[in-house]
Amino acid sequence: ARPGKLALGEEAGRVVLTWEGGTRPGTRFDVHRSEQPGLPGVRVAFDLDAARYEDTPPPAGRAYYYSVVARVGSATSPRSEVVHTTLPTYALPGRVEAEAFTAKNGAVLEDSGDEDGTQNLGYFEPGHTLDYLVRVEGSGAYTLDYRVASLTGSAGFEVLVDGRVVDRQAIPPTGGWQTYSTLSSAPIQLEAGARRVTVRSIGVEWNFNWFAARR
Repeated sequence: ARPGKLALGEEAGRVVLTWEGGTRPGTRFDVHRSEQPGLPGVRVAFDLDAARYEDTPPPAGRAYYYSVVARVGSATSPRSEVVHTTLPTYALPGRVEAEAFTAKNGAVLEDSGDEDGTQNLGYFEPGHTLDYLVRVEGSGAYTLDYRVASLTGSAGFEVLVDGRVVDRQAIPPTGGWQTYSTLSSAPIQLEAGARRVTVRSIGVEWNFNWFAARR
């Protein structure tokens, strides 16, 4: 049977998973972990005989997503529901690194050659998205800055806040794939509180290092 009531706790520097299932003799469990919602990820535990698993916490600014399957012999159950560690939230005004996404659809992480970034996202195709959870500290007009690079230039990307398009940026040639320039938006009205910022690619052949919001 599918494992049920999957629960996650974060305590004393550990991530603790518990679930229900395994009433049939010989039941074993596999635990899968992903850094992106909607993907099964990698198997981090195999052939457990108890409905419990402990893991180390994710790196700062990231989250882990877990699911469990049960096995009896060669028969495998459907995957359990998914639970996740605490999702990171970033304050605006402030800067958010590209690799600090909560969810990613497409694009590839790579080492950055920028002067103030460790990783960037690249290999974008139209429709690829990056989601970030932010907290806007006060309602008002904000300027968004984007640190980007493109050897050839690109149709660029658009930015959505809670699903509403608030900005679009085409990227001129910057002189190299790891030669970065900062683009800025016109003033954008943001309401205070928890928000989801989505960067959605329109073009190809561009790299993304960070974005920032300023008053």
